[in-house]
Amino acid sequence: MPPTMSDHTTVRSFTCAQPLGRAEYELIIRQMLHPFLSDLHTSKALLNRSLQATVNHAAGPVRSLLTIITVKFYTLLNWCSLDSYHTTKMISTVVTGLLLLASGCEALPTNQTPLPGKWSTLPNITLNGVEYPRQEHAAALVGDEIFVLGGILPWDGKEYATTNIVQKYNMITGTWTETAPMPAALNHANVAVVDGKIYYLGGLEAVDETYWNATGKSAVYDPATDEWTILPSMPEGREIGSAATVVVDDVIYLPGGLAYTNITYDQEGTVSRFSSYNVRTQEWKTLPDLPAPRDHAGKGIYGDMLYILGGREFGNKNVVSTVFGFNLTSQQWATAFEPMPIARGGVASATIGSLIFTAGGEGDRRTPTAVFPEMQAYDAATNTWIDYADMPLPVHGSDAVVYEGEIVIPGGGIVTGATLTPVVQTFQPPLPDSGEKSMPLMVMVYRVVFGLPWMLFNR
Repeated sequence: MPPTMSDHTTVRSFTCAQPLGRAEYELIIRQMLHPFLSDLHTSKALLNRSLQATVNHAAGPVRSLLTIITVKFYTLLNWCSLDSYHTTKMISTVVTGLLLLASGCEALPTNQTPLPGKWSTLPNITLNGVEYPRQEHAAALVGDEIFVLGGILPWDGKEYATTNIVQKYNMITGTWTETAPMPAALNHANVAVVDGKIYYLGGLEAVDETYWNATGKSAVYDPATDEWTILPSMPEGREIGSAATVVVDDVIYLPGGLAYTNITYDQEGTVSRFSSYNVRTQEWKTLPDLPAPRDHAGKGIYGDMLYILGGREFGNKNVVSTVFGFNLTSQQWATAFEPMPIARGGVASATIGSLIFTAGGEGDRRTPTAVFPEMQAYDAATNTWIDYADMPLPVHGSDAVVYEGEIVIPGGGIVTGATLTPVVQTFQPPLPDSGEKSMPLMVMVYRVVFGLPWMLFNR
């Protein structure tokens, strides 16, 4: 029977009762590419050069089908401005997937969701009993309390005001309360927790209604006393916001980020600089620059490697799929890691064991909101990606913490730019002995093969 497909904006799986033939392959290709075919143009010569080596390795029905694929992909290349390397990689991946799919596929009931994990919600963010949406804030966990720091507030008719308000949610009592405000009003603050204290080291502060500039203002908060202590500012020239902030022992690492952003014209000053701060010695250190500028990236630590996942460069539409790794021992960067299945920036990220989770993000060309629904994790132990159930409410510009194995994502934006929500979403990954089955191999191949074009097109 022919495969059944969901709408192209949320392609997830297909079902079949027997190995696919040429007609079924063609149907998949046509349905996948249909949204793009009406108004895109490209160069046949470029594709022919890049495709030739791959075609020579194919045979039979798959090789015949390449003629169809070639025609379809003609319309995509100029739009993506792909170079020969990425074109070859894209075509090679498609062909590899077709060869694997030709061996057959596993049957999936159409009413079965192949992606594991459970989404839920906590009480919405509130201030004095009133819902209080937030975006571009930071989140921190201390004990049983989740703190939401700074960020921007809903449009007031003039601007998206940057706030210094700090609220905390108690996971035991289920209540929101306000704490001492930050000494500075910041959005995109670089926040970390060390020894039960919350540090912010720089961020973006409002210059006017639409322009935010990086500042080096820094401070530390003690939840035990509900007091902030001002720290020396970041070194001149190292000020940053939206860094992929992580902690190892007493050291806070701040790779990449933004020097400024103009929200009216979607202009962003993405940087590749990399600094660290030792909270014990109060010493700042300049580290080797990232391989490329990144802001709004996912991040995580596994072993002695600091990972930078996706993100964007110089604008919220310029999302990337790269994975960078910084070896904390050798102090060197590496880039030979499996890229994100779908390029995303503005993600909320959290680490559980070897899994670095990335939720949501901004820059999705498949949807009117331009907000990604995906929850995907990079397994640093195996250099592979795992798909989980999509976010019920896709968001960007949020943050995440892990509480007793559950990922908590407070607030965020639900439309590209700034449309804020007070909703707090939680995600419970499946436990190893939970009985939840992993995605069938052929469906995983399908998602890699037919998710790749969007990953590349959103670069």
